Amino acid sequence: MILIDNHANENLDDLAIQHYQNLIAAKNIKKGKYNNLYHAENSLIGRVEKQRFIDENDDKLEQVVKIKRVEFWNYLLNNENEKLRQIIISRPKELKVLINDVNEKFNSDFFSIEIDENNAIASDFGLKIQSVFNYETLYRVKEHCSNFISKFNLIYCPYCNENRIPIIKRTNNLTGEEKRMALLQLDHFYPQSRVPYLALSFFNLIPGCSTCNDQLKLEKKFDIDTHFNPFDKSFNEYFSFQAKSLDIVSSNEILIEYINKKLHVDTQIKNFELIERYNTINKDKLSELIKTFRYNPPEVISDKISQFSILFSGCNIWSLLEIPENINDINSFSLGKLKRDIAIQLEIIQE
Repeated sequence: MILIDNHANENLDDLAIQHYQNLIAAKNIKKGKYNNLYHAENSLIGRVEKQRFIDENDDKLEQVVKIKRVEFWNYLLNNENEKLRQIIISRPKELKVLINDVNEKFNSDFFSIEIDENNAIASDFGLKIQSVFNYETLYRVKEHCSNFISKFNLIYCPYCNENRIPIIKRTNNLTGEEKRMALLQLDHFYPQSRVPYLALSFFNLIPGCSTCNDQLKLEKKFDIDTHFNPFDKSFNEYFSFQAKSLDIVSSNEILIEYINKKLHVDTQIKNFELIERYNTINKDKLSELIKTFRYNPPEVISDKISQFSILFSGCNIWSLLEIPENINDINSFSLGKLKRDIAIQLEIIQE
């Protein structure tokens, strides 16, 4: 729903560079010297070098496959690991360029077997890449993962704007040390089964809820031209939700639909089943909002807002109704965009 950059309290490109530096922090093994593999387990560059060495010396591999695998690892490591660095720190539009470049050189079926638009499985080499770019051990379980995500300042899932994605602080009872823990999921915008070498890419990891990630997105084919990566563009600029009719008596009469504000395919709405989900929520507050303001002229609405302010000691009426008056506050409320869009439909908030 949102562009994460508009909410973050630090420069995201700087965080991406820190992320890359964390991944390569251990000393790298020099080419050919693999008696001690300790550093290869701690440095992403070392892990790539190690796997290149293994593939290069695997007599069970067909020669053509061996050459192609080694060529891919070299692609990442050449010019002082430049492509590897780009893969980790690049923005979504740059990642798409990199994906196209890799597919042009190696073909996507070298990494993934596509079953259909909704399903794919990693190839044998894709699985090998996943083991090298081990997202769980190299990033997800690390404390800096939660620290980075906390700087995004997200409260609700940027895909559905419904479910909380909290980060909590835990205190070690023995040492008193305080650490953050992200009670959320990190969705791979380009799924690992399709593009395994982006498993650790900073702008490919979207903090989200389990409903969106585990139950709905899964291995679906996503792309920045058909879907919204919250590090790339805001869903809010292209789609608006509204009540099909404002002439209601009870909340169960409210039917949510959507309209295009700017031309864009609606794949995101369908993949995350947003309309179906929004039509099953408790709509009592929406009903209260509509019935309070639907039939009143502007001067009466203005008077009601003033009365609210007096009644609740100057408290903002929009906060009480959990409606983000400011567009940048959409992520501060559950279903903030939906509520704000209907307030705009009622003409009590200006877009």
